[in-house]
Amino acid sequence: MPDMKLRQFAILGLLIAIIWGAGWPLVASAHTLEADGAIKALLHINPDDEPTAGQKTGLWFSLTDSEHKFTAAACDCRLVIKDGDRTLMDRPITAQEAPRTSMLEVVYTFPRPVVYDITLQSKPRQAGEFQPFSLAYDVRVGRGAAPSTSPVVMAAAIGFAVTALTIVSLLVYQRRR
Repeated sequence: MPDMKLRQFAILGLLIAIIWGAGWPLVASAHTLEADGAIKALLHINPDDEPTAGQKTGLWFSLTDSEHKFTAAACDCRLVIKDGDRTLMDRPITAQEAPRTSMLEVVYTFPRPVVYDITLQSKPRQAGEFQPFSLAYDVRVGRGAAPSTSPVVMAAAIGFAVTALTIVSLLVYQRRR
């Protein structure tokens, strides 16, 4: 009977290692897609989609327009960051063109660990160039120092440990036979 339990443990460990190795679940993604009519923007946050209070955070917006009218040059874009009713930032930002998308990047230091309202607002410099839009995001900011090891590295380390444990279990099982 102990051989059966060890065998089940080894098979379970091997299954976990296979699933982990396939990348499920590797890292939860905090990329957020918002849309306003034909305009869509994907928000990516650096570092590691986990902003930390008191540390510089990169906010990247990747914009696409299903009508293919939006261009960075025609955009009068603003980024507004609010903490409740308090406006912490309200400033123009400039987009850069890329194939099939436009990118907006802002570096900001969130002062405290709360949920912030981030709004990307845009209107065309000349009427009719593209549809005006407003995209709103809720961003949760953590406290303390950012993790020194990224979630991807941690996931890989845990996957390696599970795989190693499985191999050792299988070797022990084979020797007992």
